[in-house]
Amino acid sequence: MRRKIKKGSQDAMRKNYFPDFHRMGLIDRYDEGMNPIGPHGGKRRVKCVALTEAGKRLASAGALDAYFAYSRCIDRLLGGQINVVFRILRDSELDWIDHAEYAFFASGIETRSDFSVSVPEAIDLIKEYRCLTRAQRRMLRVTLRGDLEPTMSAPRRPDKRDLHNWLNEARQVFSLPGQTAYFDARGGRLALTRARSTTAGLARMLLSKSRMKNYFQNHAASRRQGFELHHIVPLAWSESEAQFGILDDWKNALYVDGPSRARIARNGNGNVIMEPRGDDIVLKDPAGGEVCLESGKNAAYDAAKQGALLEHNRKILDAWQE
Repeated sequence: MRRKIKKGSQDAMRKNYFPDFHRMGLIDRYDEGMNPIGPHGGKRRVKCVALTEAGKRLASAGALDAYFAYSRCIDRLLGGQINVVFRILRDSELDWIDHAEYAFFASGIETRSDFSVSVPEAIDLIKEYRCLTRAQRRMLRVTLRGDLEPTMSAPRRPDKRDLHNWLNEARQVFSLPGQTAYFDARGGRLALTRARSTTAGLARMLLSKSRMKNYFQNHAASRRQGFELHHIVPLAWSESEAQFGILDDWKNALYVDGPSRARIARNGNGNVIMEPRGDDIVLKDPAGGEVCLESGKNAAYDAAKQGALLEHNRKILDAWQE
């Protein structure tokens, strides 16, 4: 690998590249006793690594499918942030989001912090932020810098970082979605991919608003305050343009309330297994954790369509296991 990329020592590869490759799901790491090391695994020395099944698929995929597979790895590394940016840009009038808007608002979406916000709340805040003058934005930063600066009487704590470190961390995360198939990165902004030769079909699907219309028509539902369209198997898990089309389907979606959506997000969007419970739907993760969506209360959907949703979900999950 060092010969291939023509930079870095072996130690640098182990310390700088391999942890990210591991968190992306591309490799497994082992210590000198051939014991597996976890993705965030402490200070044990890495003796060797092995490609995972996802790593093998990426290594053998054609150029376009490799682009999608790599995009899924980026989403895994970022803990679902690709889906966060998706939801902001696809379900609002916003055509782009910049680094400051990501740091101040999007980075707080459905977190466990005190400043956690929902996607609709973040969208409203971004719109209000854009109404500020340049002078007001400068004063906002001055205020934040003073408020976040640790002092001797208020020492540094994990939940109180200075503004520079906060913005720098957000910048590192913000730079990665632009490497995926889904976003264009230009001039410090992220926008949904526009039509180009390699991803023309994807661009049409990304920019289409028909998915919301199709959902509401099939479920005889209408917009509700505090509800959001949730893709059960996340769009960012696609490993080809064809898979994206299968996932971006009304049968892979539910219109759910904010608290339920937040619980799923905090579980890494892992509640992808759909099961019936009367007219209600239970979304489970592989470990058995569940989020129950009560029809009419937590989810606006037509219970008569439950069979179609369950069949589509089973087909998706079976295809992923092939």
